[in-house]
Amino acid sequence: MWLSEYCKAMPIQRHTGGLLGEGNAVIVGLPKSFDLRRELTRAVEIRLATAFAHWSGWRLLRPAIENTEAGVKLLTGLSFCQTEPKVLMDWWNLSQRARISARLFVDKRLTFHPKVLIVNTPKRKFAVIGSGNLSAGGLIHNIECGHFVDGDEALQSVTEWFDDLFDSDGHTKALREPDIRRYRSRFEDAKRANERIRNLQEEAEKDIGDRHRAGLGRWQQAVARAKRFFSSKRFKDNYLEERAHIGEEIKSALNYPSFDFDRNGFEQFYKILALGHLIEITKPGVWRQRKKLQSALRCLVDDRQPVELRLQSVLEPGGRLKVAGAGLNFISKVLAVHAPDEFTVYNAPIAKALGHFEYEVPRGYSTSQKYLEFCRLMKRFLAESGARSTLDLDAFFYDYWERFIKPEEDAKK
Repeated sequence: MWLSEYCKAMPIQRHTGGLLGEGNAVIVGLPKSFDLRRELTRAVEIRLATAFAHWSGWRLLRPAIENTEAGVKLLTGLSFCQTEPKVLMDWWNLSQRARISARLFVDKRLTFHPKVLIVNTPKRKFAVIGSGNLSAGGLIHNIECGHFVDGDEALQSVTEWFDDLFDSDGHTKALREPDIRRYRSRFEDAKRANERIRNLQEEAEKDIGDRHRAGLGRWQQAVARAKRFFSSKRFKDNYLEERAHIGEEIKSALNYPSFDFDRNGFEQFYKILALGHLIEITKPGVWRQRKKLQSALRCLVDDRQPVELRLQSVLEPGGRLKVAGAGLNFISKVLAVHAPDEFTVYNAPIAKALGHFEYEVPRGYSTSQKYLEFCRLMKRFLAESGARSTLDLDAFFYDYWERFIKPEEDAKK
């Protein structure tokens, strides 16, 4: 409880850095020009509690701790057999000196998971509390976040917590050489098992990452072409004026946002070719479902509801407001004029243009989920290309399809 109260009471300093310099493992509130090794060397007391202890991390701190005259207390655990026997043996050797004590957390009823370093020097007292274990990853390379604590009340609290745990025979035991030898064989068995676990983890991460990712393999080329297009005479002559008015034309035809359009408005909407040509053959069937369609469109633009739920309702098979014949082209056309900074039209010409730029479609997603990932990607593209809105993006991709892809398709017929 004390840490959460302390963090609320104390403003977090904006300076962040790593305990050992640059890296992904940041410490919030770390003083500028902070040198952990220098602080350890001149310390009078050092306390370290780490869930796992790896040689890759211990070797980074060992020289400073070995050369200091400080009293040192070292505490780690054996959960998941992650702590390396080499570190434990080195701690045991160092603990033959009167000023150094090393203990293991051995209460099997509880998981030992802290990462706390407390250092007292003649000039400074501080603690670092965070997510990083004693490893090169935990100190430098991993995405880790810790907090630098130097308030008297907080330091007293965390020091009392450490000492109570360290001195508790119910939770911890002194590190002994025979215990390390017995642990080593179990560590080697676990190491082999962990290799299999890591492989499964990497497979899972890759699979999930690939399924979630929407991207353009030729991103830079696409952005460069879009920038040239938006500054070109072709865009200004053929698209600029039209895109300034197309949203209002569509809204007027459908009587947005009430969507109580009549047959003339419905027909007019289908005649608006910009933002995607709608398939005429399905039009009669869509009109027969006009009451449901009107409800679907009102739901679609109701920003009080999560967009994921709105899209599921109107796009997915079995959706409460799914209208046969009003697919993603129809739905995205309405969304694009409703919120042209958020949603981009998706239709066959755009899909073909995206394919040329090596668009990566997320796998394992529903239609609505894939569309939302596409829109998130297009928001980035919108920002980098300099387009005014996603309506301009439609113009770029459509124009690219019409000039460079369609001629090849026609030649093959």
